[in-house]
Amino acid sequence: MRLCSPSPHAASPQIPPRRSFLKAAAIAPVSQAHQSLRARGDGPRGGEGAGILRPQAARVRDNARHGGEGGEPSGARTRKRRNSLVRAAARAEGVGAAGGASGDGERSDWRVARVIRVLREDLPVQYERDLDWSVYDGSVAFVDPVTRLDGLILYRGMISSLRLITAVGFEPGSVVFELHSIEEVPPSARTFSPFPPRPGLEGRVAEAVGAVRSVWSTWGRTRWGKEFEITGDDIFRINEIGKVITHESAWNESPSQVWESFKL
Repeated sequence: MRLCSPSPHAASPQIPPRRSFLKAAAIAPVSQAHQSLRARGDGPRGGEGAGILRPQAARVRDNARHGGEGGEPSGARTRKRRNSLVRAAARAEGVGAAGGASGDGERSDWRVARVIRVLREDLPVQYERDLDWSVYDGSVAFVDPVTRLDGLILYRGMISSLRLITAVGFEPGSVVFELHSIEEVPPSARTFSPFPPRPGLEGRVAEAVGAVRSVWSTWGRTRWGKEFEITGDDIFRINEIGKVITHESAWNESPSQVWESFKL
């Protein structure tokens, strides 16, 4: 029997080279991921950029340039810009993320975490109600650029006096305390605002096993029509049993500026 040989003009199947096949298989899922990210607004737009993921920093810059996601009141943006330098200084000192995580990525000490939780709840409403005194040591010392108080009784008296002054001397509802950040810092950390607390607590600093920094602003309007605003940062130092032993407050305004804001 005679076998027929294939015609020289018959088309032979084309087998793609192995390298081309692997390249096509690798590109397909990447292309699908690229299209998905572009649909979400995370990928490169208009063919710009060689990467697949749009960097997080770029999204942050875009949000800042356009007033944040969803927008925010211009007054809030102004206050955030005003305090950006002090928050940057805090980060430069190794401050961790808000909520109590330390700068080296370790979990926050439970004593520090408890103080952060209480202060975050108490500080914004300190002009309206009493504080949770369970986190303060009986020998707590308070110091700011003009004042020093020793002992929990005097410290509680100062906070009560602030509430009384707010109720009597200021227009109702006009006084606000805004907490910009509250974070764990090293026990030896210092305030960074230009008008520091009075010296004299070096011995208490040595006792601390943890510390918390808050960055804040407070403002309002007196009943005689004067407006005031004070900004700064505070350090709360914590002893081995989880109690606050010092509250050190620094201001961005000079004591004379603060006095001018209040006097008749």
